[in-house]
Amino acid sequence: MRDGGLGGALVAELPSRSLELARLGSLSQRQEAAEQLNRLLGLSPEALADQPSAPAVLPAGWQELTPSFGSPLLVPDLALRRRHRLVVGLINLVLWGLLALLGRGGFTGPGFWAMGIPLALVALPCGWAQVWLAFGRLEWRLESRLLVLQRRFGHRLRTLGEARVLELIERVDSDGDRSYRLQAPRTPGKPLRVDRHASDPSSLRQLGAWLAARSHVPFEDRVPTEAQRREQRTAELDRGRPGETAA
Repeated sequence: MRDGGLGGALVAELPSRSLELARLGSLSQRQEAAEQLNRLLGLSPEALADQPSAPAVLPAGWQELTPSFGSPLLVPDLALRRRHRLVVGLINLVLWGLLALLGRGGFTGPGFWAMGIPLALVALPCGWAQVWLAFGRLEWRLESRLLVLQRRFGHRLRTLGEARVLELIERVDSDGDRSYRLQAPRTPGKPLRVDRHASDPSSLRQLGAWLAARSHVPFEDRVPTEAQRREQRTAELDRGRPGETAA
C-alpha cells in the first residue's frame, strides 16, 4: 500500500519500478486485496522472513564483459576456463601420446585393438573439449528486460533463445536427492538453462537476483522454504492416516 489522496493506492513493487494496481474502493478493501494477493503469491511476512535473501552480486564462476560496441555479456569466468583448458590439455597430451606409442607398433597388432580403441574413445571427446574451451562458449547478452542466449565459436555467433523471466526450481529424484536449476521458462519450447547445482541453490539464487537487478528481468524463487516443507510434510502425514480422518 502507498499513501495518496484516497488513503493509499494498491501498488506492486517490481525490480525496476512500481506499478499502481488500483485506487478504487475503501482503504480497508484495498488492504484486504493486498493481503490476499500476498498470500496467493507466497509473499506473506512469515514466508519472506523464512526465505533466504539473495544479494545482487555476481557469484563466483561468472564474469561480465563490456564490449566496445553492443550490449554487455555474461560469460563463464575466463580465468577459470583458462585453467580448465590447461588441465584438459595435459590430459590430451597423455592420451594422444599413448595412442602415438601404440600406433608405432602397428595398427593391426593385438595391443592396439585391446588398448588403442578404448583410448581413442576417451581421447576424441577430450580433444573436442580442448577445442571448445579454446574457441567456443555460451554467453548471455544483457538487454533491458531481456536476456539473449548466444553460442560463440571463433568469429561465428548464433542466437539460441531469449528469456524475459527467470525462475529457480528444485528437482527431487527417485532417491529423494535434491538438485537445483536456474532457468528461463518459454511458451512454447523447453526452458533455457542458465546454470544448475547438485545440492545448494545459494549461488543460483544470487545469480538470479543479479540478473534481475542488472537487466530488470523478473526472477521467481520457487524453491520451497522450510516452513513450506513443514506444511507439506504435515499434509502428507495427514493424507497417510485415512482411519483417523474417517473417525
